[in-house]
Parts: sequence; C-alpha cells; structure tokens
Amino acid sequence: MDNTEDLKYAFCEDWFIFARDKAGNLYSVSTETWPEWLDVDRKELYKLDSVEKYMLPVAKKHWSALNWKLVQLSLKSFCTMFKDIMDPVRGKSLFMDYSYRERVLFIKQLNDANLYVRALLDVDKGLIPTMIFSYPIDEEESKSE
Repeated sequence: MDNTEDLKYAFCEDWFIFARDKAGNLYSVSTETWPEWLDVDRKELYKLDSVEKYMLPVAKKHWSALNWKLVQLSLKSFCTMFKDIMDPVRGKSLFMDYSYRERVLFIKQLNDANLYVRALLDVDKGLIPTMIFSYPIDEEESKSE
C-alpha cells in the first residue's frame, strides 16, 4: 500500500493488527513471525490482548514500513466497483482497472452478499455468509481518534 500514513489503527485479532484507510477499506498485517515475540514471556503469548499489548507499539514505530494487505473493501468502495461493473459499455474494462486484490475481494463480498440475501429470504436456510462488511464498532472508533 502506498499511503500507509493514511491508515488508522482499528483493532487486533489473533496475530493480526487491522487498520482502515480514509475510505474505510480494511487492511491487516501479520505479527506472527516478528522477532519481537522472542522477548515476550511464554505465559503472555496466548493471551487475548498480547498482540495489542506487545506488537502494536512495535507496529506504530514502523507503521509506514509494514507490509499492509487489503483484506476487506468498505461498503463505499464495494458500491463504486459495482456501479463501474454495471456500465453496459465499459464495465469489464473498468473492473480490470482495479488491482487484482480489489477484484478478488469484490467477488468474495458479492458472493457473501448473495448468501446473506438468500438466507434472509429463506431460499437456502443452510447458507451462512462469512463476512460482507465489518462496520467499525464504538470501541474501534474511539481508538482511532
């Protein structure tokens, strides 16, 4: 990602640190192989807040140098891509102008949206969407300010 300075901390989960850009797209970086874990007491390693407690301070020191990976499009980005694709003349070329990662995420989220609607309408009761859009929670919003 080019503008990592624009990323704001969102939350930590598992071995990952998550951040959002100005458009609300969600990015992550894995801390699982960071050498700083060697300095952490073994009893602390598997606590729920260990990434936030020990790796977030490390990440903040090197924020713009981290290898951030786009993991979820915001609702706004998703809708913009959908609008582009629906253009009857230039839809395919507009879609191909997006990065490979954006195209893959769009397809995954579109599939999840389909599953969500089908579940709501009781078309397929066994289908459960994995994740469409993760909206910031109050706790996340307060941490990013």
